[in-house]
Amino acid sequence: MKSTEVDAYLAGIPEGRRQRLQSFRSAVHASYPGVTESMKYKMPTFELAEKWVAMANQKQYVAIYFCCADLVEPIRKAHPELSIGVGCVRVKDTQPVPEDLLIQSVARALAVT
Repeated sequence: MKSTEVDAYLAGIPEGRRQRLQSFRSAVHASYPGVTESMKYKMPTFELAEKWVAMANQKQYVAIYFCCADLVEPIRKAHPELSIGVGCVRVKDTQPVPEDLLIQSVARALAVT
């Protein structure tokens, strides 16, 4: 279920980043129809069972946060060009968002076991 709070968050950010985050949002909802969407820590957050992923608009990039820091290691190996934090991936405005980042990483993050 989509949240009006997330709609408001997206409406207030620059167009280029809004499109990136909207694509991420759409991919999550398409892959996980039962996902719950809300704002947590001022970020759109998607929860399924007890797992979550979140996204955020930053000054010069978008960030995707994962519920488990272990989930970023495969991304670090596959995409050394990206800035990777302890539990997040940062994609600069000048970089394309890797397709597998959206598909495989979110699948691992929200996988219900």
